Parts: sequence; structure tokens; C-alpha cells
Amino acid sequence: MRQMPSQYEYYHTNNFLPSIAHLKNYEDFKKYANIRVNLYQRHLGIPVSLLSNQKVLEVGCGTGDNALVFASAGCRMTLLDADENIWESLFANFKRFGLDDQIEGTHCTNVSDFNPEVSYNLIMAEGFLFTCEDRNEILLKLVDKLVPGGFISVSYPDTIGSFMEFLKKAAFIKGLILNDIENPLSKNAIEFGRTLFGDAHSTLHNPRSFETWLIDCIASPFLQADMCWTAESIIRKLLPKNMIYYSSSPSIHEIDILSWYKDVSSTDQWNEAALIGHSARSASFVFGEKVTFPSEESATTFKSETVRFVERLSAWFTEPEKDLQAPKKHWFKSLEQTKIAPALIEDLKVFFEALNSSSKDHYDMHITMSKKILSCWGKSYHYLVMQAC
Repeated sequence: MRQMPSQYEYYHTNNFLPSIAHLKNYEDFKKYANIRVNLYQRHLGIPVSLLSNQKVLEVGCGTGDNALVFASAGCRMTLLDADENIWESLFANFKRFGLDDQIEGTHCTNVSDFNPEVSYNLIMAEGFLFTCEDRNEILLKLVDKLVPGGFISVSYPDTIGSFMEFLKKAAFIKGLILNDIENPLSKNAIEFGRTLFGDAHSTLHNPRSFETWLIDCIASPFLQADMCWTAESIIRKLLPKNMIYYSSSPSIHEIDILSWYKDVSSTDQWNEAALIGHSARSASFVFGEKVTFPSEESATTFKSETVRFVERLSAWFTEPEKDLQAPKKHWFKSLEQTKIAPALIEDLKVFFEALNSSSKDHYDMHITMSKKILSCWGKSYHYLVMQAC
């Protein structure tokens, strides 16, 4: 049993709304809509315009930024969120853009207690489902509410893709200790975080402020191994429900790209290709660029040791005064067989050493100056779309 607050309790206690965008006018809305449409149409292959007049359920809707985009495309929205603090902003946003009539229903309740009598063409469960202790049961419950051919979109921090974000959290925690900062959400902590990650964060195409990102990601108690997820585990969980892999961002397979369209792959073949593809791309998720191993053995070694290290690092977050065991030598050796820059590999070795140092000067020299690592983001956050057969 995980002894920690729910995501709702974390936000509520800290009076924090992790709004992705601040949609004060039509130009703000248009910019944000372009991002969401790019995600769904180009990366996930779901033309938003074809969802016009279709039933869409968003669980964990927050202040409604995402829902507004789908409502503007004519979707009939049902919105669910357990946080009573979000609804005033949500209704104000829908009224501001004249989309009130697209809301078919709102529910201020936990998704575990939500039992709709209707089915949906699209269910979006983004940004929170991975934090739920009963996430597998909720996922199975949600797919039962899809119409035949309907889609469910899930987002989550990928276990392996979050490697670089875990390193950033480790550097943040160690730095707070060496600078005698106890509260990771305090003004001093946020300013310290800015000295570490501010420059790197400013290079991202990210509509969220630095402070919002730091609180919702690096300082969040939910960045830990058992709250990460993988496409592999989700797909396997949904196989008995006759669900089929549809798409993902980042992409995890290339099935049928060069095949003749009349050669129809079975549901089992499609799902299996997705499972194989996710495993083969593990190092690419870590470094955010294409990484190819010379052998399947090297790729397997890298993947398994990365998972073990993330688990060790997650445990270290709660006891950072202890020494952190770095990845095994064969992990580095497998990387040396790829085209990853040798300088980055050497920086990683020094980075791990500095995390175990009790010297602030040593930390400052090797962590703060590790620009290659601090600016390497990997592919932490994944989207997966499954379709009901």
C-alpha cells in the first residue's frame, strides 16, 4: 500500500492547479488548440474534426483547457474531476469561448465512483490515471464504456523514458540537502530549481511555466518508479478486453509501413508488433534520439538495468543520505556500443558520483555544470491510444 496522498489531495493541500495553458483570449486558445490537434491528428492519428457530434468523456479534466479544444470541434463533452476547485474556472473558460452548449454533463467525483449509463466514442484519461493505486481496475472499467470502434487515450510517465527526469529529481533533492532547504515547494527551493533547470526548461516548447513544471514534475511525490507505466503493461492488461493498439506518441512500432494494404494484419499481430517496438526503443526513450544497439542482447541488457536503476533511484529519493548505487558497468558498456556521444557517457559517470558526495563544492562543480545531462530530456511522457474491437 502506497503511503502518500492522492494527486487530488496533493494539488488541493498545496492550493495548486496544474493548468497547462492560460487561455485569456482567442489567440491563446488558438495556439493551445494547435498543440492538441497536432498531438491527436499527427501523432495519434485521430482526426479531431471527425469527432464532431460524438460523445467524448474526459476524466481528470482540470480547468478544461483540453476539453475546450474538442468542444470547439463539435464534440459532446462529459467532464469528470474530483477537485471542486476547478469547476469555476472551467465554466468561465467555456463561457468565454461560447462553448457552454457542448457540455453534456459534469461530475465532481472520483473516477472509481463514476458509473455512467452511456458509452463514449472517445475517453481521455490523461495526466492522473497513472497515480491511482487501482489504475488497472479503473482502466478496465473505462474501456467497458467505449462504443465498438471507440478509442481510449491514456498518458503517463514511461518507466524507462523517465530516466533523465529521475536524474533531475535526484539532483534537485541532493541540492536541497546541501543548501539546507527543507521544503521542496518553498520559494527558496523553486529558485534553486531554476538555477539548475531554468536554462534547459526555457528551450522547450512548453506552455507551462517553470514553477508549474517543477511542482508538478520534479518536486512531485508522484515521480517514482511504481507510478510510472509502460505501453507494454497497458496493452497486456487490455488484451482480454479485445482491445487493439492504435497509436502512440512517441511511436513504438512501424508495423505495416511498407506493407501492401490488402495484407491485413490480425489484432494479435498488431499488438505484438507494438510490444516488440516498445522494448526495442528503450534507449531512444532515455536519450530522446534514435539509439541502435549492435545486438538484441545489448538492448535487453540496457533495458533491464535501466529499469532496476530507476527502482533503486526511486527508493533513494526517500533516503538520500545513503549512497546511490549507479548503473552496473555493463549498462555503460552497452551504451559505448552505440553512437551516443562518449562525452555524455562520461558526464553520466561523474553525475552519479556527485550524487553521493557530501561536498557542496563537488556537487556544484559536477551537477550544476553538467549541461549535457540537465538539457537532455529523453521521452518521459507517453500517450497511448487503444481501440475497442
